[in-house]
Amino acid sequence: MIVLPGGVSPSLATPRVIDYGVWVRGVSGGGFSRTDRPGNRHAVRVDLPPVRSDLAGAALASDLRAALTEGLEIRWPQGAFASAPVGSAVVDGSDVQGTTLSLRGAVPNTVIRKGAFFSVEHGGKVYLHECRSETLASSEGRATIQIRPELRVILSDGDALEFDQPRFQGVIDAQEWEWTMRLDRFMDMSFDLVEMA
Repeated sequence: MIVLPGGVSPSLATPRVIDYGVWVRGVSGGGFSRTDRPGNRHAVRVDLPPVRSDLAGAALASDLRAALTEGLEIRWPQGAFASAPVGSAVVDGSDVQGTTLSLRGAVPNTVIRKGAFFSVEHGGKVYLHECRSETLASSEGRATIQIRPELRVILSDGDALEFDQPRFQGVIDAQEWEWTMRLDRFMDMSFDLVEMA
């Protein structure tokens, strides 16, 4: 897994949700019904600012070429979204699945905001989720949050949660990857990542 260097930040990010469910149209003018399927996940289009085609730029381009076959980890962009630090929260309980997640180890009495993204690491893989409602952590740092999408893996007690700088592990959604070598000795690089796990 290639990790995008900490000093490299996107100049533009376009996040999106991939939905594997389907709305079914009723026959003869009937209403719609929803069929959900597990596996919903996130993706993001990332445009990097121009990078000089010197040693550092060449190394970054090399990493992105390697990511085509190895995968890439970035920090999930949250724009101007600001939330109080949640702290070193972990999953509270075993065999956790579905759209509800109990946690412990949060900053006591902190508010976990609706729309906040967080990542959870389980079995060496990282999964990205979003809070569906505002939740107040207890004075002991415990909370139960509603999340989306539905968990794609059964979590274990103590799995680490990252609210402050969510991680995103994806695969470059292409059979090939190109970059632009400009005459002013800068390079333009962009890529499209789809959550891999």
